[in-house]
Amino acid sequence: MKTLLIFLTCFFLNVFSQLATAEEVSVYVTGDPIQTGSAANLKARFQNVATMNGTSVDLLGEVVSQTTNKTNNFWQGGVWAQPGDFVFSFNNMVIGEPRQATVRWTFLESGTSTPVVFDEFTITIDDLDHKLSGGDGRIETVTTSNAISYTVDTLTNLSVNRTANALTATGSANQNPGDKDGAIRYRFLQLSSFTMTYQTEPRGATNSAFHHDAHGSFKFDDPVDTNIGVQLYYTYHFENEEDVPVTVDFSSTLPAGLAWDTGFVPENNGSLSGGIPTYSNQTIGISGLLLDPGQHSLVFRTIRTSASGTISTSGKVMATAPSGTYRDATAVITLP
Repeated sequence: MKTLLIFLTCFFLNVFSQLATAEEVSVYVTGDPIQTGSAANLKARFQNVATMNGTSVDLLGEVVSQTTNKTNNFWQGGVWAQPGDFVFSFNNMVIGEPRQATVRWTFLESGTSTPVVFDEFTITIDDLDHKLSGGDGRIETVTTSNAISYTVDTLTNLSVNRTANALTATGSANQNPGDKDGAIRYRFLQLSSFTMTYQTEPRGATNSAFHHDAHGSFKFDDPVDTNIGVQLYYTYHFENEEDVPVTVDFSSTLPAGLAWDTGFVPENNGSLSGGIPTYSNQTIGISGLLLDPGQHSLVFRTIRTSASGTISTSGKVMATAPSGTYRDATAVITLP
């Protein structure tokens, strides 16, 4: 009979305790991307945008969902956006047809499909408009669930709202590129990828462009930083007491107040391999995780989505070995 033991430990990492030690990476685009596909299948690869540990890095943008089959575009800054920016835009907009698209951005070793984890980076999106009519009439919104803090100007015109698992900024005035009161800066830690959802309600404009400054050129007059919350690292400890490898399937469901950080690359310690994590709402699952005899651990990261309180993960972790044995893990977490 094969025996597989699973335990769960967790700890909080205060975001700002790490900001002082993380190395912020500058992402600077020098040319238009190589684009393939179209509409909901559009992909764009910006080449040689950064360097990490001596390795050149590309930035891949992929449209993963959108509300219409209309044309989108990726391009470099320098016209309306600042030089070095990367841009995503909606084209051929018409009044009465709101546009929305979710884009997954991924850092890859240049010319490969190998993800590159950045310790820290920021992205500033400016010129978020709210104009109800005219040739440039549009209402623009951007949403992300991966940021750990954000910055706006003291006199910001933006409406910034935090929901259960996302941070949304919407324009509330007619802005111009470079306006301090129409911009928001997101800060990210230890990610190889992140997602942004862009939304525009056309009110006369036919195009809508979202500028991304990831090289720190945009400066606020009087910046105000807001910490979204602490991050929680979940460590799953596996022990295979057999003399042969064991293949494991397991899943874990988070309670309200936490969301899986899907851009975080799981860390492992010990001899375990195989199994690609899949995320569905607040559940993570891995099939085909191969454990050699002995002890192992696997670390995932979550993002806090509630402001305070106590949450419990009792009985939420399950794994199955070929014998069908598993052990529930229990943890009670108090949010500061």
